[in-house]
Amino acid sequence: MPAGARIVSIELSPDHAEIARGIWRHAGIDDRASVVVGMLSDGGATLDALEAEHGFGPKAVDFVFLDHGKDAYLPDLELLLERGWLRPGTVVVADNVKHPGAPKYRAYMAEREGQTWRTAEHATHVEYQSLLKDLVLESEYLGPRGGEHSPSELRSPRPRQSGSPPRSASCRGSPQGAGVGCDGRFSPYR
Repeated sequence: MPAGARIVSIELSPDHAEIARGIWRHAGIDDRASVVVGMLSDGGATLDALEAEHGFGPKAVDFVFLDHGKDAYLPDLELLLERGWLRPGTVVVADNVKHPGAPKYRAYMAEREGQTWRTAEHATHVEYQSLLKDLVLESEYLGPRGGEHSPSELRSPRPRQSGSPPRSASCRGSPQGAGVGCDGRFSPYR
């Protein structure tokens, strides 16, 4: 982990949070890694805690790893955008986009390709096996269109009618861990 990097993991389960803390102690990074127990869609409590206790703020997040409830990928990304935490250059990696799947998230990224996002689809397999094909999306935030985000920009798009799909690449395996990162740092997010 780069010097000065900080990890903030969001865990729904207090038991999972304690496991993460133990792993970080073992890895020797527990002084730079912390866990917030909650979820982004809890009405603002977790978002407020990230701001108040962990310094999240405008353009503070450099890396987000999505690897939780697949239906929550897009709403959680929209919450980060609404708070203004992403900056041009922020990278968002979403695991398991094909299986079990996050079709609304994938459509959102495809609809905004080259405008507010630049996305590469990495062919991979579901964790711990080699039969089920999967996708990991790696998306770079390009910034809002025409200044601030409008509510229409944040809403889920209509299904893509024309145009080319996002760029594709292949990789072996999928990223492990998860995260929202702050201040030039990366972080796991579950």
